[in-house]
Amino acid sequence: MNLPRIRSLGFTTANAEQLAHFYGVNLGCQPGRSLAIEGGRYAELIGLPGSRLMLKQLHLGQEQLELTEVLALGPGLRPGRPVPGDSRSCDLWFQHICVVVANMDDAAAPLQARVATGALRAISTTPQTLPSWNTAAAGIQAYKVHDPEGHCLELLHFPPDKGDARWHQADASASTPFLGIDHSAIANADTPRSCRFYEGLLGLRLGDAPRAAVTTTPRAVPLLRRTENEHHCRARPGKSITISDSCTRPSASAASISASTCWALITTDTCRA
Repeated sequence: MNLPRIRSLGFTTANAEQLAHFYGVNLGCQPGRSLAIEGGRYAELIGLPGSRLMLKQLHLGQEQLELTEVLALGPGLRPGRPVPGDSRSCDLWFQHICVVVANMDDAAAPLQARVATGALRAISTTPQTLPSWNTAAAGIQAYKVHDPEGHCLELLHFPPDKGDARWHQADASASTPFLGIDHSAIANADTPRSCRFYEGLLGLRLGDAPRAAVTTTPRAVPLLRRTENEHHCRARPGKSITISDSCTRPSASAASISASTCWALITTDTCRA
């Protein structure tokens, strides 16, 4: 069965040319088309009527990353704002793109070197390996970092028994460890409500069986149970949708847990339209 997958992702940038260069040098993206847009329907579609835009398309594996730079705003529109420097993964504007890599050490080392010089901001201190007690996700490696403009990136490496088959068919002689884009993730304040929105109004649905359900440590068992009971989010495998609940202050019974602890529910499920 051919599972649905991401074809294209995009975000706004202050300088599309510079950011495209970063993604080419540090994540193996190949240049695609550059499109100049002079207002019209596309500018209206994204809520910037009358604006002049530059779109730069990049390719990584079978997926596309599209960078949008606003060259001139339409009448009456306020200027865009940068990603706040103190942003955390629990903020509701959080979104990351996940790039699958063939070798985590080779992929992460150049980014870590730039973090060490202050050129980039890290999210993870070092690449993390999911623990053996989480049998469905054991051995998966992940590393998260901000790009130069603050967008969140995740590098992911699957062991031989995890992930889609295509991530294990890479050419060993390839010049880059970067394989393609696996998924995107967003934060939300109420997981069951968000599930109802994406299923009921946008036509997405969970797959037949989640591959993995993992939480931050300590495990957010109450959240998992609430989500499962309210929305029937049973474990079913498939592609990937990642849902994170925003940080909340712990209950009195969990006084030993930091008030900044973020509960995260991550289910690698198929999203079908």
